[in-house]
Amino acid sequence: MEGTLAYAPSSFEGTSTLGPTLSEDMNLLMYGLSLLYTIPSDNPLMEVFLASGIGAKTHSPSEGDAQTNALGNVGLGLRVWLSPSMALRFEGRDYISSFDGEGESSLRNDLLFSVGLSFSPM
Repeated sequence: MEGTLAYAPSSFEGTSTLGPTLSEDMNLLMYGLSLLYTIPSDNPLMEVFLASGIGAKTHSPSEGDAQTNALGNVGLGLRVWLSPSMALRFEGRDYISSFDGEGESSLRNDLLFSVGLSFSPM
């Protein structure tokens, strides 16, 4: 099991389809829990794993109310063990959520690809 906490500040400047120039700041906060399943392998130096979890994301615009939506995620990853307690980790996840905007609700897919280190007690 693993926990996720991600924060991303962003700003947008551009022209809308209606003509006026838009400028807006928005913060995104994502959080949740995931379960990992390691696929059995004969290679002790590499592990393939599947991930699945639930959580939420909160969009906070500079003007207006914040909006929080539930999300789910699925992913696939690879750990390459560098030592008995440290591995290089490659992972891809699809964060699936609904988003309400302008009277409509739509399904969103946010793809995340990451590289990092995993630590494990010896």
